[in-house]
Amino acid sequence: MLLPSAFDLAYDELRARWPDSTEERDVATPYGRTRVHVYGPAHGSPLVLLPGGSATGLVWFANAPVLGRRYRVHAVDLMGDAGRTERRGTPLKRADDLMSWLDALLDGLGLARTHLCGHSYGAWLAVGYALHAPRRVDRLALIDPTQVFAGFRPGYLLRAAHPGPPRRGPRPCLPGLGDGGHPPGRGLATPLRAGRHRSRPQDHCRWPSPDRGP
Repeated sequence: MLLPSAFDLAYDELRARWPDSTEERDVATPYGRTRVHVYGPAHGSPLVLLPGGSATGLVWFANAPVLGRRYRVHAVDLMGDAGRTERRGTPLKRADDLMSWLDALLDGLGLARTHLCGHSYGAWLAVGYALHAPRRVDRLALIDPTQVFAGFRPGYLLRAAHPGPPRRGPRPCLPGLGDGGHPPGRGLATPLRAGRHRSRPQDHCRWPSPDRGP
């Protein structure tokens, strides 16, 4: 009998922090099965949440109970990243492949049009998808978007490539806390209503280049 890994234990622990009525869906796409955590009223406005790099859809545990009062929340484990999404079938080679994956995912979820919210790398994906398929995106909310309004500073890239010793101990990317261990902010309902959100700087974990694939 195989013992669960530390990642699986942490994943399941974070999953337990979601509301009891949360559903787990594995959606078939040409790139593999995608795990989606679904919560909220069946007839609520659909809202797809994309986490930051090295996180999972479970990162939205603090937001789901509030968002789920109004929206049908679909929190995604990203393809080619941490989580229980399985990468099989068509390989991810370019950013266009990620857009095609999102096309197939929304089709599998039965969402012709949805609100879309992303954090960090997930915000980069969200912007890319809004440009790729604008008719499928109702409102777009971005939290600390990566390489959307500006690129990385050379100093940051140098630190990311050659990180020094941590000052206060390691900060691993856990299943719900990628991009430096920071969960997204709790106040998401307001930017979704207003159609805007002011980003704030954070430290980030490294993630694969979208143009090269994971």
